Amino acid sequence: MRIDPPAESAFRPEAWVTFHRAMVGMSAPWWKRPTRGQASVVYEFVILSDSSRSAEKFMHGIKVLMAKNYIDNLAEEVSKGLREKAEQGMWPSFAPLGYRNVSVEDGRRGIEPDPERAPLIAQLFEWYSTGDYSLKGVAQKAQQAGITFRKSGGPLPTPTIHKILRHRIYTGEFSWKGRIYPGKYEPIISKDLFERVQDVLDGRG
Repeated sequence: MRIDPPAESAFRPEAWVTFHRAMVGMSAPWWKRPTRGQASVVYEFVILSDSSRSAEKFMHGIKVLMAKNYIDNLAEEVSKGLREKAEQGMWPSFAPLGYRNVSVEDGRRGIEPDPERAPLIAQLFEWYSTGDYSLKGVAQKAQQAGITFRKSGGPLPTPTIHKILRHRIYTGEFSWKGRIYPGKYEPIISKDLFERVQDVLDGRG
């Protein structure tokens, strides 16, 4: 049985994106599995056999390569856009706990302190900076103080507390792809408090 690819009139890279993505599970070194955030996979296959003409195989290979190039180019453009946003001092992702996403200048999306949770996040840093509490102890105090996840309303587990305490974004600057950028948003804690917490986490406090 043969499942035909898109018609020849659809000989465009974008028309073959779903076709290429349907084949990513096959064993080829440059085919990668789809990652979170990519479009849904539509399974469209071309079945080539030993009796397939060389021209068919050649055109099939060209179209798959074109689709891969189209996807790679999209990924590059997205990465470039996020990097440019970071260079402008804008956090290029979803707001971490303690901040919220808002519309800022020119209609772009930025972050600002969450009036409800920002003071509580600052309190986490204050507690841990004393050296009197373990991460588990801070997690327990956070639960008692009512610090929860935004969507689920559930308590913050110890690994999440650790991640928050390591997150430079609360100081008004942030790390993105290995570089630190000054942010154009209001900090929740001072850099001095952040560094004191890092000392405790690293056993230097």
